[in-house]
Amino acid sequence: MIVALDGIDVTFRRAGNDIQILNSFSLEVDDGEFVALAGRSGSGKSTAIAVAYGRRKPDRGVTRWGDVELAETGEKELQKIRKTSIGFAAQDALVFDDLSVSANVKVGGGTDERCSELLESLGLAGFSTMKAGRISGGERQRVAVARALAKDPSLVLMDEPTASLDAAAAALVIEQLCHAAGRGAAVLVATHDALLEEAADRVIEL
Repeated sequence: MIVALDGIDVTFRRAGNDIQILNSFSLEVDDGEFVALAGRSGSGKSTAIAVAYGRRKPDRGVTRWGDVELAETGEKELQKIRKTSIGFAAQDALVFDDLSVSANVKVGGGTDERCSELLESLGLAGFSTMKAGRISGGERQRVAVARALAKDPSLVLMDEPTASLDAAAAALVIEQLCHAAGRGAAVLVATHDALLEEAADRVIEL
């Protein structure tokens, strides 16, 4: 599912001052394309992902998922689309501490077989029955990635999915993002990881 941002403006107010994070920012990610958003901290990468997911409403501009314009669509319908078609992983790698690693991934909506496949591919198979509250930060990040990919979404949006990972673990995540694009998903990722940028079809500097 194509995601498009057109003429996006986002301004935050800090200490009484308006700070423009995104200014007339536009992009489009096609089906089967893997795009990385790169740039220094504070450049607007995370904000762009939040706008693309509909978590942050822009001050100006239009966000679309395929033919759906977010500002013209009710939240109930947007939630339905997110549940069925969008895989999202935030930078904070939210997981449910009281659930097992496997159960956390299944929250993403995939089949048991697909969830097991992702756990294996991301080096988490040995933790499947462990409570998520007992695993490391890097392992939590991979669980969040697996959950986002569990239903084989047609749009993948992730914010710094390799930030807490060593090179070997990051390579596993990057491989799965490439696989998602290879299956036809539009993949948009904010990153400062040179390896991820190298793997992407296109890098947009903010």
